Amino acid sequence: FGEQTYGDMQEFFGSFGGILKIINSNAGKMLDLLKDENDVAFLLVTSPAKSSVDDISDFRERTVEMGLPCAGFVLNRSQALGADRAFPTLELLPDPNATPAVSGLEKLQALAQIEMAEHEQHQRLLAQLSQRMGSGAAIVTPTIPGGANEMAGLLSITQSFMEQ
Repeated sequence: FGEQTYGDMQEFFGSFGGILKIINSNAGKMLDLLKDENDVAFLLVTSPAKSSVDDISDFRERTVEMGLPCAGFVLNRSQALGADRAFPTLELLPDPNATPAVSGLEKLQALAQIEMAEHEQHQRLLAQLSQRMGSGAAIVTPTIPGGANEMAGLLSITQSFMEQ
């Protein structure tokens, strides 16, 4: 790096000094605000992935240690609400003797078994999160094909909350 770049970097990082001083002086006030159960509560969001659950568990322990209010857990992108899905069977086929249809059904059944196993795993995880939370909530947001950046996805999430 050249001398100009070095000087620019010093100036850039030096500008954080004032910000950090304000944050440090207000840290006690901020902590007091975060402990006010009437105005603040943490809602901890996790995916079903083990690393995410581990992270959120650590964060929950920290909230307890620091006396911070926690309203609950959200199990995001979960199959826990998939109990109403029908397992694909031969009765769904117009011609149960058609080889291509039977082959397709077998592949679909393999995928359905994977989803069923995920559903059971996510149900257990939701129960564990509920138990850890005690009086707080543990709710689920479903996996939304295509994501939740469009109205249909947001409506699907809203509907899942209303059903819980």
